Amino acid sequence: MRNVSLAAAQFSCGWDREANIAKADRLVRQAAREGAQVVLLPELFETPYFCAVQNSSFYDLAQPLDGHPTVAHFCRLAAELDVVIPVSVYERSGMALFNTAVVIDADGKVIGHYRKSHIPQAPGYQEKYYFSPGDTGLRPFDTAYGCLGLPSAGISGSPKRLDRSCCKAQNS
Repeated sequence: MRNVSLAAAQFSCGWDREANIAKADRLVRQAAREGAQVVLLPELFETPYFCAVQNSSFYDLAQPLDGHPTVAHFCRLAAELDVVIPVSVYERSGMALFNTAVVIDADGKVIGHYRKSHIPQAPGYQEKYYFSPGDTGLRPFDTAYGCLGLPSAGISGSPKRLDRSCCKAQNS
């Protein structure tokens, strides 16, 4: 068993994507200076949480993963700082829209992604209006610092699913 230093950044987001990315960049740099090897950023941090209301104009916020500028930015940063960074983005894939976490390894390469499969729908959480259920399945990612699972709100009530998938990957 190895020790891994993990940092979780939390910050308020405005409608200026570049300012949010710059804020996340500063926090990742700070975490790396303080010894973090894995840095977690807020879910969908490029904008404020837009899913509280139904507004079709927010569909325009989604972008394909291929060539995604935020993913590219954090790939460069991960390589520069030698840190693992899962980055949450609003993904457009054909006609489908996903809440996706892209896992960037410490060498700056994307090693995979997870599309959120449990989509909540409740007052203040209109996520089914914006996201298709994920089709990637729950799986761990082998990073430079060990096996990383990405639990989301929908599976946090069932941690054994994630535990089983990580244990299977570590024992294979």
